[in-house]
Amino acid sequence: MKLNKAIILAVLVFWSIVLSAQEGIRFMDGSLAAIMSIAKEKNKNVFIDTYAGWCIPCKRME
Repeated sequence: MKLNKAIILAVLVFWSIVLSAQEGIRFMDGSLAAIMSIAKEKNKNVFIDTYAGWCIPCKRME
């Protein structure tokens, strides 16, 4: 009986993690200062996407 409860609990924890991870990345345009203030206000991380035409790994990922 304890095994069944443990399995149910594990499934519930798994699905709660999966559903909360569906937020994704929301890209925004604007100044770094404005985006940093929004991120600080919402207690979020900032992901900066960069690209250079001369960068070989950038060209390969494109």
